[in-house]
Amino acid sequence: MSNLSGPDEKHPFYGLMQAMDQFFQEKPVKHFFENLDEFFSFDTIPVRLEEKDEAYVLTAKLPGYEKGQIEIEVYDQYLTISARHEEAVSSLDETKKAYEKKSAFRRISRTVPLPPLVDGDQIQAKFENGLLVILMPKGKKKKLRIE
Repeated sequence: MSNLSGPDEKHPFYGLMQAMDQFFQEKPVKHFFENLDEFFSFDTIPVRLEEKDEAYVLTAKLPGYEKGQIEIEVYDQYLTISARHEEAVSSLDETKKAYEKKSAFRRISRTVPLPPLVDGDQIQAKFENGLLVILMPKGKKKKLRIE
């Protein structure tokens, strides 16, 4: 049995494999696959969660958004951060006697599970310079007395 892992020129599929490698490295095909990756990549909100003594701190980067464009929802044991941006541009071209209106809408969202013992009613958020900081105080453990 022949080994396919190394470049064995005597292997019957060596020429085919070389041709396939060359085909996928050529400019039009390689460029197509790079663009395909960009097309299917989804925007997400980068977050970092830190545990402090009395609370958890969730930091989310939202550059280019304003405070009024951000929404935070707490449901059961999950926290969802959503941001939306709407833009409308209108122009009038006197020479062509044409009116043009363009609009764009962008929405990103990220859902993260809440850490254990977080008191959902006490969560606070602050947004400044594209950085959202969410303070999630830790709840108290309850011990039951057995009677």
